[in-house]
Amino acid sequence: MDELEEPTTDPDLLAASREYGPDLVPERALRNAVPAPPARTGDGPVFSFEHVSFGYEADEQVIHDVTFTAGRGERVALVGESGGGKSTLVNLLLGLYRPTGGTLRICGHDIRDLSAAQLRGMVGVVFQEAALFSGTIRENIAYARPDATDEEVAAVARRANADAFIREFPDGYDTVIGERGLRLSGGQKQ
Repeated sequence: MDELEEPTTDPDLLAASREYGPDLVPERALRNAVPAPPARTGDGPVFSFEHVSFGYEADEQVIHDVTFTAGRGERVALVGESGGGKSTLVNLLLGLYRPTGGTLRICGHDIRDLSAAQLRGMVGVVFQEAALFSGTIRENIAYARPDATDEEVAAVARRANADAFIREFPDGYDTVIGERGLRLSGGQKQ
């Protein structure tokens, strides 16, 4: 079986995959996609950081020996000072970075054994601030794949429970949202 690409560092592709899921991510990233492995059953943690370390440079650790778990139904808040590593921990969980030490497990599986497509099937994130551009709603949804058909764009909006409010705008999917989504409410941006 062919392996999937390593996690991407392309900011446009990352933004699109975070906001809209794998449905509008370019085909090259999904060409050999396989379903996520079955989650291990039982009372074990959904994810666990086991003595995880990470550094952008080999000799400079920004996260050192982090250990914590989160079980089913638990909510975990990452709170700390700016630059304290909160975003880095999330990026590790999403597979955007690889730990330089320790083990990160999702549903019992070492994250290093999961493909990018498998991770996307197992982990979802809602960011505090949505990445939006000044164009139309349609252009924002199809940002990672500008050739997406109207039906593909609408299907993604329906899955995100956004189609109904989008159609309420006089220009529907052709509504210009303004810089950083200025014309949308906080909930609509999400």
